[in-house]
Amino acid sequence: MEQTVEGKIMDQLIPVLLADSTVLAALVALRAKAAAKPEDALEDFRASIHKSMDRIYTGTNLPPGFADKIRARIDEIFTAAPKFMD
Repeated sequence: MEQTVEGKIMDQLIPVLLADSTVLAALVALRAKAAAKPEDALEDFRASIHKSMDRIYTGTNLPPGFADKIRARIDEIFTAAPKFMD
């Protein structure tokens, strides 16, 4: 039986949501730190993630508030990332 779009989204997002914020923030920081302008790269990466997630949300029947929780989680990770860039 083929999985619904909502099911696929949940399967892909649950591991990210359950992953440790510190580990995710450190990985984001490593990616940004390798760029010529780390702060700009960090903000560009955040915007890219939000844009990708918005495309995923479009046309899906997500539970109320789910997209907002994902956005907040992404912002939490990117807010913590600069601590690992020193």
